Amino acid sequence: MQIFRQPGENNQPRQERDITQGRSIEYSRSTTRQMMGVIDANVQGNVHGGVIMHMVDEAAALVAIKHSQCDRVVTARIETFDFLEPALIGDVVSIPCEMNYVGRTSMEIGVKVLAENLRTGEVRHVASSHVIFVALDEHGKPTPVPPLVPANEEEQKIIELAQARRMYRQRIDEELRRMSEKQH
Repeated sequence: MQIFRQPGENNQPRQERDITQGRSIEYSRSTTRQMMGVIDANVQGNVHGGVIMHMVDEAAALVAIKHSQCDRVVTARIETFDFLEPALIGDVVSIPCEMNYVGRTSMEIGVKVLAENLRTGEVRHVASSHVIFVALDEHGKPTPVPPLVPANEEEQKIIELAQARRMYRQRIDEELRRMSEKQH
């Protein structure tokens, strides 16, 4: 008896991916929610940053999987991760995620982390992140993903900002590479 399935195995027949059909930001937008408990926090009652980062990675992966229609996606880079204030034991942490940019095989997902005190109704913005995923084929090699097509002006602005961020990131990476080569 097989208890665990391999990634991508299920009882449904496998449908072919159509990477020619563009998808909007709304198509794969997702929110994950979880109540924070004692096991998630330190002795002061603050949720560990690593717990939040783990939740962000999983929440962003859902968006990448849905957009790419690939069972296998991997985190290639966490571009930014800004902690603004703590989440606390008893808070419900919500992680809304949306696709911001799509390259040939890579996808940038924008993430916001919110903590809600259920007694008071107060919602706090506790962290933000941009996570880069790469879709993989059945051999573990990068595989093309569908394009990101804006459905409206708001989505177009999100995509343009992400493109500018990507170009900036590439310039920084190139400069760091040159600096590293000079040292060696």
